[in-house]
Amino acid sequence: MADVALLWHLHQPSYVDAATGEVAMSWVRLHTVRGYADMAEMARRHPGVKLNFNLTPVLVQQIEELAEGRVKDRWAELARKDAASLTTEERHQVLEHFFKINWTTCVDPYPRFRQLLDLRGRRAGAGQSDQNMRRFREKDLRDLQVWFNLSWCGFAVRKKHPELGELIQKGRDFTEEEKGRVLEIHQEILKGILGEYRALADSGQVELTTTPFYHPILPLLVDTDVARRAMPGVRLPERLQAPEDALAQLEKAQAAHQRVFGRKARGLWPSEGSVCPELIPLMAKAGFEYFCTDEMVLFRGLEAQGWQGNHSELFQAWRVEEGGASLKALFRERPLSDYIGFTAARTDPKMAAEHLRVHLQHIAQVMPQDGIVLLALDGENAWEAFP
Repeated sequence: MADVALLWHLHQPSYVDAATGEVAMSWVRLHTVRGYADMAEMARRHPGVKLNFNLTPVLVQQIEELAEGRVKDRWAELARKDAASLTTEERHQVLEHFFKINWTTCVDPYPRFRQLLDLRGRRAGAGQSDQNMRRFREKDLRDLQVWFNLSWCGFAVRKKHPELGELIQKGRDFTEEEKGRVLEIHQEILKGILGEYRALADSGQVELTTTPFYHPILPLLVDTDVARRAMPGVRLPERLQAPEDALAQLEKAQAAHQRVFGRKARGLWPSEGSVCPELIPLMAKAGFEYFCTDEMVLFRGLEAQGWQGNHSELFQAWRVEEGGASLKALFRERPLSDYIGFTAARTDPKMAAEHLRVHLQHIAQVMPQDGIVLLALDGENAWEAFP
């Protein structure tokens, strides 16, 4: 069987409104109590499995800000407010935002949550309808405030807090106190999640990597004209060349990683996997030893040099040299990575596992003896789709 490296990419853009200091959307909090907590728990359940997690600096920064109460979470404030005191505009916001979760796996299985969705309506824009809003009594709004935040809690949080299971069994007619407790649990998870990942890294089971701090497309910072190498006819704005800014993004990411996790990152997942040769000296100067990106970066780079090999070249580490600097590079196997992220949830679990096993077994027959298969994918958005 092939040696496999699993890299889970945990990322969210900044949702903080610079004008108000409020978090406009709660995706950082919600993914924390679901995917991030669940993946840490799965790692603990399988201590013999080595894993890699890429945590972007902007995501980590937002988790810290939310955990420490330095920013206000607009959706959390909407949920926390007594249902009897919600204004008309706030009621519309609750109906608009509090069904933003996978309906098939996280709404329809729960009779009361499904009833509330049907009461509002399933068509786009239903939350803005005055007629739909008037159907909701105070207790309906309160139940919706609870169910939205309750259904986002993954199996790890439910295991840690059995009272959540009791609320699921209760199903309806929640109290303000019960609603407050669900939100308290969200806050507890936010306060502890980064420590969980640091503990996993300290144990040696997990390696944590990072991304340029504000998630820039680094080649375009180095030189916007780099885009023409892949897209000769592309229209570009006035040329920008800021390699010093690209280096600052890498160094700022390293400083944040060391502060939060106690050590610098050895590996880098460049924003959107974007790379160019000029980045190699900058990555090395910032202290990185390797980077990971997509298989097409390798294939197109080799094809530009007249390569006529086969895809077995993918399944190994490469050494990339430029400007006197040298880094290792791993390129992800895209089809299997995408299968896990986009298709496996709609497949019978045993069949999905067999699909992966058969394909990895085939790869093992053609890969170099000391080769490796990198499966790298989004570590958060896929999990809503899994039952």
